[in-house]
Amino acid sequence: RVQPVMVAEKGPSWRTLQAEGTPGHASTPLGRENALEPVVEAVRALLRSEGPVLVGPEWRAFVAGLGADPGLAGALVDPNLIDGVIAEVAETDPGVARYLHACTRLTVAPTIMQGGSKANTIPDQASVTVDMRLLPGQEPADADRHLHELLGEDLGGMTDEVHDAMGGNASPASGRLWEALGAAYGSLGIDELTPAMTPATTDARFFRERGVRAYGAGWFDETASFGEFLDMFHGNDERISVGSLDRTVDLLERVVVAYGAGR
Repeated sequence: RVQPVMVAEKGPSWRTLQAEGTPGHASTPLGRENALEPVVEAVRALLRSEGPVLVGPEWRAFVAGLGADPGLAGALVDPNLIDGVIAEVAETDPGVARYLHACTRLTVAPTIMQGGSKANTIPDQASVTVDMRLLPGQEPADADRHLHELLGEDLGGMTDEVHDAMGGNASPASGRLWEALGAAYGSLGIDELTPAMTPATTDARFFRERGVRAYGAGWFDETASFGEFLDMFHGNDERISVGSLDRTVDLLERVVVAYGAGR
């Protein structure tokens, strides 16, 4: 039995694109500079965008640890074949397909649109907030470059306000804490750990920035499959079971005991 432990995560590049227009009465729209227009065009481009595929060492380590069929394992780390695997998996398990997709490329998702003040007024301001995520090995400049490739050098005449930007990050799957995790899981019947990556962003990035190793580990019950569990994040009925919470507390206590014994 193999247990994934999160050693890596994607970094955020959150930003707001804002457009300016000329206000006027909505009953006479001809020739007006409607601030919504460049924002709508940008959203269309962002929704169609596909970030460049990047198969990094963290993803390769995860795939290697799964013990999958050699043909499937090879396709999962081949930039030319991974999208075919994702399309096939999506037919039966969309949650896992989304995970495969997010862990192998820079992702872009428009999340908030705002504009206008009255039903009868041409808006003079409009904006869209965009969530971009960077893999380990990618930096904020990669997000900037991708955005300009999608929208043009002048970003369609919009301004770009970056709220948070940090590259993807990871901790090595080695050392005393990793060994303590292995001992704790081993006492629960797990044969080995495999380093994994989360497409989300956590506070672990701040620890890693200061040279502190950080991992994401849990011990969940069987009430939800991996794909179902992934789909609940910020989705409908987001939750974990009470049983999973109890099991994870037990796991973490075992990690602390194993870490202390290692001293």
